[in-house]
Parts: sequence; C-alpha cells; structure tokens
Amino acid sequence: MNLERVHNASRNIAWGLINTFLIIICPFITRTVMLYTLGDLYTGLNGLFTSIIQVLNISEMGISSAITFSMYRPIAEGNIKEVCALLQYYKKCYRFIGVIVLGVGICIMPFLPLMILDDLPRDVNLYTLYLLQLISTFLSYELFAHKISLLIALQRNDLISKVASIVKVIQTASQICILIIFKNYYLFLTVSIITSIGENIFNAIISVKRYPEFVCNGDISKETKKEIYYRVQGMLFHKIGGVALRSIDTIIISSFLGLSALTQYQNYYYIITGVTSIFGVIQKSLIPIVGSSMVTEGDEENIKDFEKINFIYIWLSIWASICLLCLYQPFMELWVGNSYLYSKKIVLLFVLYFYFFRWCDVVYIYQEACGLWWETRLCPLLTAIVNFILNIILVRFIGISGILISTIISLISCYNIGTVKVVMTQKFKVKNGISFFFKKQVQYFFGGIIAALACILLCNIIILPILEQFLVNLLICFFVPNIILYSIWYRSEEIRSIKNLLRYILKVRI
Repeated sequence: MNLERVHNASRNIAWGLINTFLIIICPFITRTVMLYTLGDLYTGLNGLFTSIIQVLNISEMGISSAITFSMYRPIAEGNIKEVCALLQYYKKCYRFIGVIVLGVGICIMPFLPLMILDDLPRDVNLYTLYLLQLISTFLSYELFAHKISLLIALQRNDLISKVASIVKVIQTASQICILIIFKNYYLFLTVSIITSIGENIFNAIISVKRYPEFVCNGDISKETKKEIYYRVQGMLFHKIGGVALRSIDTIIISSFLGLSALTQYQNYYYIITGVTSIFGVIQKSLIPIVGSSMVTEGDEENIKDFEKINFIYIWLSIWASICLLCLYQPFMELWVGNSYLYSKKIVLLFVLYFYFFRWCDVVYIYQEACGLWWETRLCPLLTAIVNFILNIILVRFIGISGILISTIISLISCYNIGTVKVVMTQKFKVKNGISFFFKKQVQYFFGGIIAALACILLCNIIILPILEQFLVNLLICFFVPNIILYSIWYRSEEIRSIKNLLRYILKVRI
C-alpha cells in the first residue's frame, strides 16, 4: 500500500474519530436534555422529520459520489482544468437538486399527519417545524456543497472534520441552552439551520485558501457527462436501498406503533448510529485512498490491500458488536431508566442488525471507490422491496422485532451477496468470488461468537450495582475479545501484514 496514501488515511481517520466522538456525544447530550425537558413526543417527532428528509435526499441520486469519483484520475494526473470543469458541473447540479428537494418537500406536507399514529404536542405546528427542517436541507444543497467534494477527492477529509467538530460543539451548546432556558423547539431547529450555513461557508473558505487553483470554471466533455449519468443511474438504486433500510423503518414504526414506540426504538438505534459513525469515518477516509490505488496499482496489489483492510475492519466490527451485546442494557438503564428498556432478545437483534450492516462494508468501500454503482444497481432495489414488504408484514405481528429481522434478512439475502459477486468477480477477477469472500467472513463470524460467549459468561458471573456493572463490563469488553481474537488468528498472514503497517502508522506524524 502506497505510504503517502497510508499517511492520508491515518490523518483523515484520526481527525474523523475526533469529529465522530463529538457527533456521538453531542447529540446524545442534546437528546437526553430534550427527553427530560420536552418529552418523548418531541424526541420521536425529531427522528421522524430526519427520516423524511433522508427520503427526500434520494433526489440527490448520488451525483456527489459520481463526480467525486470522476475527480480521482484528473487529480492524480494533475489535470486542473478538468477538475475545475467538474466542480462547475457539480455546482449547477446541486443548485437544481436543491430546488427539486424544496418543491417535493412542500408537496408532501398535506400527508404529514398520516405518518403519525398518536397526537402531537399541543404547543407546536407540524407544518412550521417541517418547513424549518426542509429549509435547512435546501440550503445545504445551495451553499458550497461542491467545495466539500473537492476536499474529499483531494483526500483532505481531516479539514472537513475539523470544521464539523467546531460547529458541532457550538450547535450543541446553543441548543442545550435553548432547551433548558426557553424549552422552545422552534428555536432549537433554527440553531440547526444557522450552524449548517456556517459549516458550509467555513468549508468553502478553507477550500479556496488551500487550493486556489481549483475554481468553478469550464465545461466537461460529453463523454464525461455520459459516464457521470451512467454512474448516477446506478447510484439512484443505492440511494433508494439506503433509505429503505434506514429511514422507512422509522416511518413505519411511527405509522403503526406511534411516536412513543419510535422514541424507545431510536434510543437503542441512536447507540448503533453512534458506533456506526465511527466506522463511517474509516469508510470515508478509505474511499478516496482506494480509488486512487485502483487507478494507479495493479490487481495483485489491490487484492492484497483488500484482504488486509477487510481483516482489520471485521476485527473492529466483532469487537464493537461484543461491546454492544454486553454494554447495551446497563447503559440504557443508566441513561433512560427501566421504563425504556427492551428485552434481551431485541437487544440481540439490534447487535446482529449492526454486525450484518458491517459484514460487507469493505466490499462497499471498493464498490464506491471503483464506481460500480450501475453494475450493482439491482442489489439495493431488491433489498428495498424485500425490506419494505417484510416490514409491513412482521411489524403487525412481532412489532420492533419484525423491523430488525426484516432488515437483517434483506441485507444478507440481497444486498451482501449481490454486491460481493460483482466486486469480487468483475473487478478483482476472482473465480468463485462469493465463495472466496464469504468463506473467510464465516470464519471470522464464528471467531467472533467464541469471543462473545466468553465475554457474556464473564459479565454474567459478576453481579454488581448498575454503574459498577457497566464499568466492569466495559473493562471486560476492552481486553477479553481482543485477546481471544488475537489468539485465534495470531499466525495468519493478515496479522503479520497489519503489524508492519501499524509500525509505519505509529511513526507517522498525524
């Protein structure tokens, strides 16, 4: 793996983790304050609006990913003129998409009451609150979004993370003061709009100062437009699939079970989202690195990098899953009390839900970096259909468990297998690509089960008051899984390669 790319990835991941910590802890504090100052109806309403906005964002169709991918080669070749033309095209597209999102968002306003089973809080206007969220989304498209894509393509996610960290702290402090002093949800959302504008402006300023040679100027060729259009068509299916696996779940819970049930679900889901965001940092940092590598390196070198990255990623996924399994209930009891707790069966489903989302993430990183959205377009489409149908059926009979089970089934049966087949056979030219990949994934999975059973056994042997129990479980989860996993795989080729890589990373100044 190219050492400069390792340096970029290390720097991006380091700052990304700092930002992710704030992304986890700041909304957690805000959500807790909201829960105790405004109540669970407001908390559920906030989650519902977020999911609706995510549905509207399908209009973006993956243009950002497609154009960012198109920048990898001209940046590697030093073709500034082509990058500037791509930025100009990106700017025009996003201005147009922002108008579409605003228009469609306004059109669905009459249907908002149908998405809420129970009564709204008395002192709010559903439409005003929704418009505030919609305006915030509209402005995110209109204000300098193209500058962020440039920083990503240049492998400078760390600059974006620095700005996001500062803005997140300011936003959280302001919103907490508003909740405590004024208890006003309208002001709460207004702060989100102001900070969103500020974040876009700061990113644009940094982009201009550091890379003044890249300006929005010129026109891209017809061939490049066709390539982007081709990739965008594929990305649209992936956008639909992502919404079906996440946002529609929330809307169905609100429609069939109510806002209070949605709040309880999102309390648990929020923890998964926080942990997932850590993995998101790794993904975002690796995508441009992998994209550059796929352009400049040979197939043999790339598949070796793939195996090393996948091994590290799965190790981290197993560790995170075990932490969730052992820490979920004591943490939730400390946070929201016994009244909001789920059963152990549902907790296990949440953990499996998390793990199987991570199972093929490295394949998705390579899919994104290689621009294979069209080739894998049917995977998210089938996943969306299966997930939606199972959600509607199972939520009526087994409630929240049905939502989680339907997502797990659709992930494994449609998304994972189809994407792995395309990436392994078409890009890496591996015969029996599905068998090649999942053989190792199953081995890793059973290694994770061994480590998980050992941790559960130790955690159940020690019975303490809830705070002490949480701290002891945390200590067990920190050491025991990693010791067991290392004991299982310490002789593997991946471990030896990773040791060499870590020696280099620890010497790099981040």
